[in-house]
Amino acid sequence: MSNAEINTSILPERTEPALNHTVLTGPEFLKDFSIEVQRAEKRVWGQAMAIYPSQSLFLDAIRAANEKGLDTRLNVDWFTLLVSEGGINALIGPKKIIGKGSQHESLREYDRVAYRSLKDSGVMLHFTNPPTLREKVFPYTGRNHIKIYIVDSVGYIGGINIQDDSIRGIDFVVKITDPRIVDVLAEEFEFGSDEKKDDEVLFTDGSILIDGGKPGESTILEAAQHMVDLAQKKVRNISFFTPDGPFLKSLKKAHDRGVDVEILKPSETSGIYVLLDLFNKINMNIKGRKVPFRETQDSVHAKLLIVDDETVLFGSHNLMASGVNAGTQEIAFFSSNPILVGNLINFYNKARNGEFRK
Repeated sequence: MSNAEINTSILPERTEPALNHTVLTGPEFLKDFSIEVQRAEKRVWGQAMAIYPSQSLFLDAIRAANEKGLDTRLNVDWFTLLVSEGGINALIGPKKIIGKGSQHESLREYDRVAYRSLKDSGVMLHFTNPPTLREKVFPYTGRNHIKIYIVDSVGYIGGINIQDDSIRGIDFVVKITDPRIVDVLAEEFEFGSDEKKDDEVLFTDGSILIDGGKPGESTILEAAQHMVDLAQKKVRNISFFTPDGPFLKSLKKAHDRGVDVEILKPSETSGIYVLLDLFNKINMNIKGRKVPFRETQDSVHAKLLIVDDETVLFGSHNLMASGVNAGTQEIAFFSSNPILVGNLINFYNKARNGEFRK
C-alpha cells in the first residue's frame, strides 16, 4: 500500500489564522492551531482517540500554552495506552523473540515519558473511558472516538487524530468560530465522556450530533441514512471502510433509483481493519448491495458525506453499524451552509483526483 503524504512544501506560509468554515488538512491544521495558540488568552483543549508525542508541533503548542498559564487540557481515549506508533504494545514480547521488538519498545517508553512530562508540567491529561473487564478482553468496544480541538473561542471538528497516519493522510478538520457552536463543543469536551446518551443541538443552518456510546444506538448514523434516503441527484462519501448495515442499505436504494452515488475509499487497509473491511465486502456482495466505489491508493482517514451538493455531514463517525454496536462515542456536524458545503466539495474533489499526493 502506498501511504501518500500531503505535500507540505506546497502549502502557503500562512501567518494569519484561517477563516470560519475553512477545511484544513493535517499539516494545515497543525499550522493554524499553532497560530491560534500564540494568540490564546484563556484555554487550549484537545481531544482525540489518539494523541501521540511524536507529533511535536501539536504538543509544543500545548506546552507553550501551559507555560503561559492557560487552561490546557487533553482528553485521550484509553485505547491509546494500548498502542504506540510502533503498533500494539502487547506484541512487543513476541516481536522481541524474533529480534524486531526493540524499536517498538523504545517508542512505547518514549510515549510514557512524554505523557508523564505533560502531567508533571501541569497539563490536565485525562485518559477517557477506562475499560471494564469485558473491554479489556475486547478493547475495540466502549471507545471514545471524538475529535475536538478548542483554542479560546475557536473550535476544530473533524476526523484528525494527533498521529502520523492521520496527519499525513487524507483527513481534515473544519474550523469553527461561531461562539454558540464552540460552546457546545466545549461542553462535550468537559462532560461527554461521562454521558451515555445521544444528543442533537440545532443551529440556524445545521446541527451538532453526538453519539453517547450506547451499543446499537446512533443519532449520527440515522441522520446519514436519512440524508441519503432524501437524495435526489448525487451522493458523495469518503470512508475509511467499505460501508455496512443501514447506511449501505440506503446507499444501495439511492443508487437503484438513479441517484449518482460514489464512495471514495482506500484500496487497502491495514492491521486488524483488514479483516473488518473484508467482512464488509463479503457481506455486501452476499446481500447484493454493491455500490459504486472509487478506490485510491492514498491513506484515507476522512469521514465525509455530501448529498446533492447541498448538505454535508462530517466528523469522527465512520458511519458503520459495527462501530455503533461496539458502543463508540462519536461526534458529527451537519450543515447546509453554502460556504462550508462548497469548501467540503472542493476537498472531496481534491482527494478524488489525487491532488493531495506528492
